[in-house]
Amino acid sequence: MKKIPTQFERVKLRDWLNLSDLYEEILSAIDIHIIVELIDKYISIALKGFNIEERPWIETVEVLNKIININKPSKEIPSLRSNIEAKKHSWDYPGRTWYFWLHIFAKEYGWKSEYIADLDVDDALGLMQEVIVDDQLNKEWDWMLSEIAYPYDSASKKSIFKPLERPIWMKQVYVEQELPKVKILKAHLPVGNIIRTRDDIKH
Repeated sequence: MKKIPTQFERVKLRDWLNLSDLYEEILSAIDIHIIVELIDKYISIALKGFNIEERPWIETVEVLNKIININKPSKEIPSLRSNIEAKKHSWDYPGRTWYFWLHIFAKEYGWKSEYIADLDVDDALGLMQEVIVDDQLNKEWDWMLSEIAYPYDSASKKSIFKPLERPIWMKQVYVEQELPKVKILKAHLPVGNIIRTRDDIKH
């Protein structure tokens, strides 16, 4: 029986995408036999030679958790934080995630499949977001030049520009931060009466 390594290596892009698909299948599976089969496939991709039938179940779970943790992206990619649930289409098929990424990178950068498959996951995620951002900005530019971007407003009797909707992760969120309190000398206080402009500000 092969000894389990103490340290696990991160997989490359193609294997990472396969692991992601398998993980989604594991979470949605109900039959225990199917779950075991999927976990076996999952571990086999990241850890060659691991036989789930030869190991105690608790050891298998520990290995699974280590593989999941070591292969988490080390960067926070905004597009991954989107809460929009991906919709399944009639043209989806098992393994399509890899071919989708392969198509995008081959089309965008002209890379061969072997090079794309061996990309570092963090680099691939960053590049994918840049591709998505470029595509969105190009759509916004084309939208701005079209007549449908300027609907007629009956109230003002003018055509008003209506920007193209952006994905939620591209919308900037402003967080109001409290100004730091700084002590000043009494001699530096302004002369005269202090007029309160807002009720929520304490003087």
